[in-house]
Amino acid sequence: MAEDPLGALRMKNDIQDADPVLPMIPVKPNNAIPVTIAVLLLLGSLFMLYSAYSNLSADPPSSAELEDMAEQFNAAGANTTGAELEQFFQELDDAGYFTTLGRIEVAATLTLLGGSILFFLKDRRGVWVGAAGGGLVLVDAIYGLITMLGLSEGYDPLISTTFKVTAGLGLGCGFICIVLPFIPLLFAAGRAALHKPVSLLTEAEEAEARAESERRDEQQKAEKGDNSTLVQNITYNISDSAITGGIHTDSKGKDE
Repeated sequence: MAEDPLGALRMKNDIQDADPVLPMIPVKPNNAIPVTIAVLLLLGSLFMLYSAYSNLSADPPSSAELEDMAEQFNAAGANTTGAELEQFFQELDDAGYFTTLGRIEVAATLTLLGGSILFFLKDRRGVWVGAAGGGLVLVDAIYGLITMLGLSEGYDPLISTTFKVTAGLGLGCGFICIVLPFIPLLFAAGRAALHKPVSLLTEAEEAEARAESERRDEQQKAEKGDNSTLVQNITYNISDSAITGGIHTDSKGKDE
């Protein structure tokens, strides 16, 4: 039974008309993204360090400082005295306000600093460590706001509003510090710049790992080359069968 040349040609066309598979284009890492986040986290840690030092080591305001502060409030429209401000700060100190804030801020300083270092090293763990530091900044602001809401009642509204606004700004900083470490994950170039946690390997183990990776790459290339050769051979065989089948059919028709 003679082969169908049209069927052979159709098989050849099906192979040739197959949709091409586009190669995966690797994303080029943008190291500027994690470095920028590292610098911002470092600045945040320095700010929290200064705030912690102020809360833990600063002496209570003197009478002269309180009088100056009262004059500034009165110039802005308040009606208060230095003695009233002294009582307000004494209530804050008795509630452990400054000590609690200082301790939270020390923890936030160390955590933000750790996240900054990991981002400088392009370590993906910096995302979570930095976000944890931002969470501590947020806790610090929430505690300050709650304390102010409870202790500022009964004082001049301008005084309570001033300290509440300050605590509100701390809330905004806390949210920013939480979101900031996740920014590199929003961009492909940023994700490519952050590698997985570094494993402590010896030089021999690293060389062996590189050699194994190169062997896998060569094996994949060889497999791709074999598949390409196989497709070419199938195409050539189908083409030869089609030509041979056509010649055979033509010869048979002439003989008849």
